Amino acid sequence: MITQEIASHRLYQPRTFSRRTKQRFRLDRMRRLERHVGAPNDMQRLIVERIIEVEWSILRLSARADDQQLSPHAARELLAFHNHLRLLTRELGLKAALPRQPSLAELMAEAQAEADPNDETA
Repeated sequence: MITQEIASHRLYQPRTFSRRTKQRFRLDRMRRLERHVGAPNDMQRLIVERIIEVEWSILRLSARADDQQLSPHAARELLAFHNHLRLLTRELGLKAALPRQPSLAELMAEAQAEADPNDETA
């Protein structure tokens, strides 16, 4: 039930970066990460808070990059934030998305090709 609730609710993406949107963003991410982790201990809570801060910084820099207002230093900072986020999520135990599974149509086409390998119409 909780996964359905999370899956049906879109991630909050702020359009502007103010104290109010940061608080809303923080609350949304905190709920999602705590649901993933369960009841976090103090160390996990600290990592979750760092993940949220790093992700906020990434969003702010990405918005500046979209407007072509990113200096070379800020571009390197953005790459460093991405790396830091990767390391923090790995430390927390979040895994990368699984590879895409073949669709039913692809499976059926593959099964048909295996069943009749001499048929050249497929």
